[in-house]
Amino acid sequence: MSLQATSAVENTAVQSTTVKEVEVKTVQQGIAKEGKVAEHGAEKESLGAELTAKMEKITYESIKVEVPGFDVLNHHVKPFTIQFNESIFTMWFLTVIIIIGTILITRKFEKFPGKVQNFAETIVEGINNLAKSMIGHNWKPFAPYFGTILIFLAFCNTIGMLGIPEFHIGGFLFPGLRPPTKDINLPAALALMTILLVIGSQLKYKGIGGTVKSWFEPIPIMLPFKLMEYLIKPLSLCLRLFGNVFGAFVMMELITIVSRRLLLPPIFSLYFDIFDGLLQAFIFTFLSMLYIEEAIE
Repeated sequence: MSLQATSAVENTAVQSTTVKEVEVKTVQQGIAKEGKVAEHGAEKESLGAELTAKMEKITYESIKVEVPGFDVLNHHVKPFTIQFNESIFTMWFLTVIIIIGTILITRKFEKFPGKVQNFAETIVEGINNLAKSMIGHNWKPFAPYFGTILIFLAFCNTIGMLGIPEFHIGGFLFPGLRPPTKDINLPAALALMTILLVIGSQLKYKGIGGTVKSWFEPIPIMLPFKLMEYLIKPLSLCLRLFGNVFGAFVMMELITIVSRRLLLPPIFSLYFDIFDGLLQAFIFTFLSMLYIEEAIE
């Protein structure tokens, strides 16, 4: 009996030791897992902090340029500061590039066009055909405006693919070229221009009486809804363009940061640079033409 008791005690001791070892291993695995989770969480926080800092810098920093000005009270030249943000700089830059490019392309049109002239004529013909199919027989006065809007937005939305960082020239700091349409002020201005064109076109083609009459069609109860359209249409144009471009811009920056950490080329961001940018330019122009067609039909 004593031998059996001793064997039982030894088995119990061995089992107890095994259980303790398993508990210790479980605790160690739990600690290691918590450490990995904490490390992963810290990495995510670091990535989020880097992206947030970059967004704040891009959004809120302004460019300050000192220019000479005349002080009327003291009768001498005194420098003063002009402050504008990155979106305005990029918009001005693209406007100058488009104007210069248009002048250079169109100044020497020939009877037998070359590649550049063929490309320009193809773009103009495509814009005219789109305006003709959307607006109808009154398309000609509107085609130049919508062609300008389409080309301008195409450049604005895709400028980020160049990846030009900020740089210094002399004592001036020039920001990198990023889509100016990620700033809600530009989409809002374009949407306001479009709705003013809609109202003006409606008054021109229908007259005041015809415009007021259209508010009550097909039934008088439609009056408040017809008046609300003058607010809803530019609001939808503005928020759709701004939301899509800003969201794509954030995704591009996030892909760039992650790709840099993983030592991978940020080629996936080209989808948002090219496809989404051109698509949003086309959608804005398409809907604007649609609003014009509804106003003058």
